[in-house]
Amino acid sequence: MMRLLRVEIDRFFSRRTTRVASLGLLGVVVLALVAVWQSSAPASEEEKALSQQYYEEALADWEVNGEATLADCYEQEEAAQETDPTASYDCESWAPQAETYLWPDQLFTDQAGSVLTGIGYAVLLYAFFVGVSFVAAEFATGSMGSWLTFEPRRTRVYASKLVAAGLGAVVPAILAAVLVVGGAWAIFRAWGTLGDVTGELWSDLAVGGLRLTLAAVGVAVLGAAVAMVVRSTAAAIGLLLGYVIVVEGIIGSTVDALKPWLLTLKVEAVLQGTSVYWLDDCTTDASGTMCESIEKTVSLTNGAVSLVVLLAVVVAVGLVTFRRRDVG
Repeated sequence: MMRLLRVEIDRFFSRRTTRVASLGLLGVVVLALVAVWQSSAPASEEEKALSQQYYEEALADWEVNGEATLADCYEQEEAAQETDPTASYDCESWAPQAETYLWPDQLFTDQAGSVLTGIGYAVLLYAFFVGVSFVAAEFATGSMGSWLTFEPRRTRVYASKLVAAGLGAVVPAILAAVLVVGGAWAIFRAWGTLGDVTGELWSDLAVGGLRLTLAAVGVAVLGAAVAMVVRSTAAAIGLLLGYVIVVEGIIGSTVDALKPWLLTLKVEAVLQGTSVYWLDDCTTDASGTMCESIEKTVSLTNGAVSLVVLLAVVVAVGLVTFRRRDVG
């Protein structure tokens, strides 16, 4: 088994498709860092002065017209509460707030987690693509049949290919995470906006990187197993896109009962540690129908278990298919 695995790993990294996909992932990392550079730039002195001017003008206007504005707000709020006792216009917050005009500088400590999560989706897409193409190419070229003449035990062949696909995603995932976090740290350091970078922050980022790496391994294995069933890279990518657009995008956004089962929420929970979604809670009375959005949470455990179960099912289907179908 180890000899088979070594051969498959060598073949995985020697493929042109893997190299091109890796370069593409590197390009995404560079684009992400460019976006971080542009979005994290502190306001210039001219922009700060202009924001201060706008705030002072708004404050001066509020001193003149604030009482009338508040009175009008309270009047509208009372009218709304006649039909909905819980209605609130939050009138006290209508006064100009300094933070509304003078945006604080972004800090690395606040943005590092989202930067890592953002690159995570690109890593998972990369892992799925290289996992699918790694196996599907052998069916397309006919080399799978030749390989089985040397090693006819299909279960061993199946396991070696899936394990090789999973291991092949480890290094790219780690490098992408390290590059994007390290690059973001360098950018914020250049701006002088690192914030209070503590050991706890680095620990959280390391755990996030570990979750991303494990997720990439699972997705690469998933891609390889899917390729054993559909035997075509284009078909596998089309299947993924169709599912995301139709089920996750169209149906998932309109059918509340389906939302707790959406895979995008499970993936988000694994990458971020948790994810949230909203359900409409509607009540009907004499005054009509009123709906309230209720926030629901998908935990890391929920997301991880759901994805592991999905992976196990697809791997099992792939094994049965590979063992029973002709590869010719």
